Amino acid sequence: MDLQALKIILSRKKETHKFNFGHVLVIGGSSGMVGAPFLAALSALRTGAGLVTIASSDEVIQKLEKRVLEIMTLSLPSNQAESIEKILNFIKARKVNTVIYGPGIIDNIDILNSLIKEPNICLVIDGGGLDQLKDNLDALENKDNSNIILTPHLGEFARLINLKLEETVDIKKQAINFSNKYVLNIVLKSHKTIVMVNGNQIHEDGLGGPELATAGSGDVLSGIIGGLVAQGMSPSTACINGVYLHSLVGSLAKYDLTEPSVIASDLITYIPKAYKQIENSFNSK
Repeated sequence: MDLQALKIILSRKKETHKFNFGHVLVIGGSSGMVGAPFLAALSALRTGAGLVTIASSDEVIQKLEKRVLEIMTLSLPSNQAESIEKILNFIKARKVNTVIYGPGIIDNIDILNSLIKEPNICLVIDGGGLDQLKDNLDALENKDNSNIILTPHLGEFARLINLKLEETVDIKKQAINFSNKYVLNIVLKSHKTIVMVNGNQIHEDGLGGPELATAGSGDVLSGIIGGLVAQGMSPSTACINGVYLHSLVGSLAKYDLTEPSVIASDLITYIPKAYKQIENSFNSK
């Protein structure tokens, strides 16, 4: 992890306001998958993002309005072209600097290609967004995608490169090659999550345990990474620190709750405790 980058996050100046800490837009959700964007959004907010908005269909937003407090919502029209226009206008008008695309998306509504072309945002692609990326790989060609982060688990990455998981002899090597080809960041989630940047492995996490093997855990990780980037951390550094923070909150949660009892929403509640532990490590030196 990058202790100095985390120290900056934890040492806020007095003369600041919410826009100093970024605006995260989470695009996701579908019928039966309302919780995924909510978990990503809430973890981004708890990680320290100044503002967080969830964009989704009217159906999803109506359900979320009953659950959200600090999180804002953006209802998208059913017409795809109108949705893209509304999202891009919102990003510009509301100073969005980080977009998390994909948690809970199962519908084939493809706005991903337009987001890939946006140069002034960090784009975190997770969940259903990774399945859509298979049809948008041309948009990644011949450009610097260092502002793009993919967060697949092994099965999602295997689907992305059109292989069955059992056919992938060395999926780590495949991910490194993919990261190098498209000049982007990959967080390959497994029992030892690996961070790759521009074709180089830069971090392997050994802290995370079985307590993270629960529905929605990946949405929380995407939210943590997005929240760190929103506050000014570089995408590659946010990947390393996000993976570390995610594992740390899992370790703290399992200590109190036991491994089988930890659920994704618990992880979010332990982010402040993880921050406090990191802060205390600074003060003890």
